[in-house]
Amino acid sequence: QYPREEILGKPYTFWAHPDFVDILSDELGKRERGGGSTYEALYHRKDGSEFWARVTAVSLVDGEGNYQGSIGCLSDITEEKKLADEMHRLYEFNEKLIQGASVWINVTDTEGKITLWNEEAKKISGYSQHEVLGDSKIWEWLYPDPEYREGIQHQQQVFAKMGDSRRIDTTIRTKEGNEKVIAWYGTSLLDVNGQGSGWMAVGHDVTQRRRDEERLQVYANTLNAMSKEKDRFMSTAAHELRTPLTIIQGFADLLIKRDDLDAEQRTKIEGIKSQSKRLDTLITSLLDISRIEEGKSALVLEQIDLAATLNKVITELTPRLERKGQKLNYSSHPALVYADEMAVQQILTNLLDNAISYTPAGGKITVRTEAMAVSVQVEICDTGIGITPEAQRSIFIRFYRAPQAKQIKPYGNGLGLPIVKRLLEEMHGSILVKSTGEGQGSSFSITLPVDRAHAFGTVPLFSGERSD
Repeated sequence: QYPREEILGKPYTFWAHPDFVDILSDELGKRERGGGSTYEALYHRKDGSEFWARVTAVSLVDGEGNYQGSIGCLSDITEEKKLADEMHRLYEFNEKLIQGASVWINVTDTEGKITLWNEEAKKISGYSQHEVLGDSKIWEWLYPDPEYREGIQHQQQVFAKMGDSRRIDTTIRTKEGNEKVIAWYGTSLLDVNGQGSGWMAVGHDVTQRRRDEERLQVYANTLNAMSKEKDRFMSTAAHELRTPLTIIQGFADLLIKRDDLDAEQRTKIEGIKSQSKRLDTLITSLLDISRIEEGKSALVLEQIDLAATLNKVITELTPRLERKGQKLNYSSHPALVYADEMAVQQILTNLLDNAISYTPAGGKITVRTEAMAVSVQVEICDTGIGITPEAQRSIFIRFYRAPQAKQIKPYGNGLGLPIVKRLLEEMHGSILVKSTGEGQGSSFSITLPVDRAHAFGTVPLFSGERSD
């Protein structure tokens, strides 16, 4: 019931039932570790009604195996779930209901002989009730491989001893010789004395879902290969451009020193220098993010004085602040962090440079540091153009630039914040952006661990909350 524009950009848990948020989080963790993910959860429609869904998702990773996201499909299994749950609770059921059910239902006795076989079982397998009732040969027909068949029977025996309903996916061979994947829910049947009297199974044909999953995996592999090729091209192109650009800059420097230049010539040479500097910045950014993506950033992590680094960056940017008539408020507090000094300097320079660029003349920028138990937080707030909720979801994506930012700074490359985020991740830190909207200013908070133990996860790092 949700239109596309109301779903895009929302947290993946926004429509999940609260009891299933932890399950969704656990499944996301599997995908972040590179695995596949298939699970069932309860969701809310736009009108508030609930429905069950089976979700199948696969990871998207880059050429180095780094998790980039996931892609998956969701199918409504509400009716199937209701029916399966009902079957789990009942020991006696109506024959007409079973025969008219849209799922495979069969019951076996303690010797594995079929005592009930509904129409959907016949439709999926190709075997009629007449062929299977009172016999156990059906399992040899459905599972002709003895080793595979024994494995399934062993799992059924284990579940029977547990006395609980469990799910298992198996591949059967139909009477026509085709292979189908069946998702089973099985439960033990007990007699009046509480003794096992057989086994009831409810099956659902998920062959198409499995094929969809395989196609999704092929698609994900293709995307990964394309991403790797794109990164290789950017890195190669950046390296190849560096040499001729250096020559152009050198000649421009020589030409600008000539005494016989008229005003027009000097202006044109200054333009060459300005544009070559812009291109040099872009090339440097491309090489930086390429090295980070390839794991070749070569950061040297050690304890550094964050306050000293921050003071150095502010000193270097003070002339820009003065030219725009902006006021910078900064309370310096001694703070040691476990990080790479040059990387931290690059991060702070980028964030402060953005604050200056996107804050009008006469505006105010505030820098605060806060030492916490296991990390140090630096918050950079401005009274600038602000960031819309839509832009906040995209500003850390390579080459993305918000429309408001393009108007103020047309020649940006959209790589600064992605580099900041990746450098922080390399140093086991984090970044958080806050803005109430366009024209309302913005706040960027970064955290860095105080020592090696906290950097490598011995103790939890900053979770996103802060004290004002």
